[in-house]
Amino acid sequence: MQLVLTNCKKPMKKNHLSEASYQSFIKNYTVYRHKIFSYLYYRTEKNKLLAEDLTSETFTKAYEKYQTYKPEYAFSTWVFTIARNTFWNHLRDQKEVVDSETVFEKIAAKPAENFLEALDQTHQKQQLHANLNTIKLSYREVIILKYMRDWTTQEIADHLGTNPTNIRQRIARGMNQLKKIVRAKLIFICI
Repeated sequence: MQLVLTNCKKPMKKNHLSEASYQSFIKNYTVYRHKIFSYLYYRTEKNKLLAEDLTSETFTKAYEKYQTYKPEYAFSTWVFTIARNTFWNHLRDQKEVVDSETVFEKIAAKPAENFLEALDQTHQKQQLHANLNTIKLSYREVIILKYMRDWTTQEIADHLGTNPTNIRQRIARGMNQLKKIVRAKLIFICI
């Protein structure tokens, strides 16, 4: 992977940074590019092209804002935060619009006896995603990693730079928020 920073809004000039800052950025890029790519590769469900694009976008943003980076803090924390935010921005921008014809085509391809069950499961998944989007981002992230990506609590903690106890707390709080949302919807439906 080369230093390809193509997503800049303005042309990149080496003189936007001092020579020392530029060299520091190149050194950090060399150290972290594969780690960021790996992180985004697994976050994008092993979509190599998308992971490459998001990696490029991450380092473009990091380059553009490198003068705001404070060397007394770990570069890894800073750049992984940019990568995580870039990934979430991508998800938000790429929300799939559920096309009812496509849903019914997928369901129709299943055996007839499972049609209602498949329809119900599709509806439940749509509701789950809608409900997940209403909870706090830090809770949503750990719930998705734990239950949709099947990461262990330790893997999530390592990835987010925290401890497993904090992750278990976030999961519990996020699940409590989800339960409240679902209960509120059920009460509203019953009224």
